[in-house]
Amino acid sequence: FYKEGINRDTITMVVNNALKDGTPFNVDLQITTAKGNETWVRAKGRAEFFKETPIRIVGTFQDIHEEKLKEITIIQLHETLQLSEQQYKSLFDQNPAGVFSINTEGCITSVNNAITESLGFTKEFFLHKPFWKLVKEFQKEIIETKVVAALQGNVQKGEIEVETAFGDTLIISLILLPVIINKSIKGLFGVATDITAGRKVKQALIASEDKLRAIFESTDIGQIMTD
Repeated sequence: FYKEGINRDTITMVVNNALKDGTPFNVDLQITTAKGNETWVRAKGRAEFFKETPIRIVGTFQDIHEEKLKEITIIQLHETLQLSEQQYKSLFDQNPAGVFSINTEGCITSVNNAITESLGFTKEFFLHKPFWKLVKEFQKEIIETKVVAALQGNVQKGEIEVETAFGDTLIISLILLPVIINKSIKGLFGVATDITAGRKVKQALIASEDKLRAIFESTDIGQIMTD
């Protein structure tokens, strides 16, 4: 009748407690029907005593199978959401790239540690600021346009220049991704990668090539080879 294991052990325990000291019980358990089907029931009961001697158990027995399945589904969904939130938080906080979120009004709602460490500002400095106010003046209009386009569902990429708390300028490779939930855009995720060092190396290489070319073209060898 009661499913073997924890269900049978539980009903045995609560009935014994009721007969022993009068403790009422209200438990949800699984039973196996005569046809072999497993179903959830709610057993409520209490012991009746005569001169301190238990004489019987009275109570109710209710089929709660559909209700219980819905409850279990909600609990499992909640646990899944909690796990997803924890995984997201770990990915967000521990990501070596700068990651941030923007609401539908274009304002920053969160930034990860990589953002604060590279720019030298606290997290509070960024919160609730329109994203485009963080970039250099000559780029503000372009970035505002990109934010609007991303909020319409279009992934945006580009480069921005940002001034740090230390007065340096960083060149950032930027990606703006729409956050879509139930077919509705709820905001944006941004990924910011510092490419300043690579850009400086590239510029130095170009400058070196230009200098070598100028030297080469100014020599007799260069003149002979170009004749």
